[in-house]
Amino acid sequence: MTDTQTSASGTPVTATPRGGSITNLLKFGPDPLAFMTKLAQTTELGIVAVRTGNLTLRLVTDPALIKRTLELDDPPTLGRGRFTRVASWYGGEGIFVKTSGPEHARQRDTLGRPIWNDPQTPAIARRRAEAMSAAWREGEPVDVWRVFRRLHFETDWEQLTGEQADEPVLRALETGDVWQPKLIQPGGTRLWKLPAGRGARKASALLDARVDALVKQRRTAPDPAAVDQVSRLVRQAAEDGVTTDDQIRATVKLQFPDPIHDFLTWIFWALARNPFVERQWLEEIDQILAGAPVTVEDVKRLPYVHRVLLETMRLYPPAFGIFREALQDLDIDGHLVPAGDYLVMSQWVTHRDPRLWEDPLRFDPERWAEGATRPDGFAYFPFSSGPHACHGSQQALLVATMIAATISQRWRLRAESEQEPAMALGIGLQPKKPLRLIPVAR
Repeated sequence: MTDTQTSASGTPVTATPRGGSITNLLKFGPDPLAFMTKLAQTTELGIVAVRTGNLTLRLVTDPALIKRTLELDDPPTLGRGRFTRVASWYGGEGIFVKTSGPEHARQRDTLGRPIWNDPQTPAIARRRAEAMSAAWREGEPVDVWRVFRRLHFETDWEQLTGEQADEPVLRALETGDVWQPKLIQPGGTRLWKLPAGRGARKASALLDARVDALVKQRRTAPDPAAVDQVSRLVRQAAEDGVTTDDQIRATVKLQFPDPIHDFLTWIFWALARNPFVERQWLEEIDQILAGAPVTVEDVKRLPYVHRVLLETMRLYPPAFGIFREALQDLDIDGHLVPAGDYLVMSQWVTHRDPRLWEDPLRFDPERWAEGATRPDGFAYFPFSSGPHACHGSQQALLVATMIAATISQRWRLRAESEQEPAMALGIGLQPKKPLRLIPVAR
């Protein structure tokens, strides 16, 4: 063991991996969420290890250890492991997903953060949500995950470029949404290079060409007053002398693997399943907005809506888990993690752990009421924490509120089935099969 991390509790302990590697892999593959949930309950809160194939995963279940691990979340202690394989989609050198340390922070703060917190985005999202929901017809089921993904992509493309996304761009973005999780899987980067990956490579190249054309246009005829994000990135590159075209392309493409469409899907699923919650939700929206379009200022006056969003992220977290590779032997508060093992912090597991939450599977926004009793600290971490926390978390809540409130002024959404949907793990947590909700006019 190295002495990079020093235990305060004496001799560190290495958790022995449970089960056989092949058996565990066969169980993990079909349903990782069920596998991790069951694994977490096999021992007391702490770190429990399991061998899956050629990897050792160490699931962190103690909120204090989750906090400590996320604080270490950067080289030389922890790396993003297989996540960096998504670089095949982004292309180029020196891009955000392949960097760490000061250069990663520079790109995050100067290239990414202004996009994640762009004040234009909420109004664009509300306008597009109004148009989308106005086209729905009462009684005709809506595949909510797919329409919310399309809404997300159209909103972000307009924010980034100032233009409407055409169908080839939207299809290319949808291809990227499917392929990025594939790249992380074993054999994903090999599959990318084979004929099976030809469509994804063409989609990535199409987006690169579109961004390159926009960049060229802005360099040829610069407009200092332009507020679209591509114009800002071009100005940033000219000013700092270090931002490359590879980084501009990757930064634009990086805005789309954002699970806000997953989040919206689960908000409306939870409302459809909980009529009492929905009634309070609608009453607050009607009382505060009085039929007017929702504004950024209005969002602050919707406390019950906010509680519904917080509870949705508890039961259906936008990120289902964080996987980090130990780059050296680590002692995390007395738990030895050998180099090469993966630490797993799962929001899905922790947010539903009965040792931390009372009646954890019950959807109850009142958990988040002022003065309510709930677990402290990292029993809840929907946006992660530490160096790789979500730096657009407040914007995500703002935009989701404005979209959801806009739709709810016009429609209730009813479930076709009361059965909990099977989950698929993409970039975020999504329904495995189409989740159709039925609009009912208000």
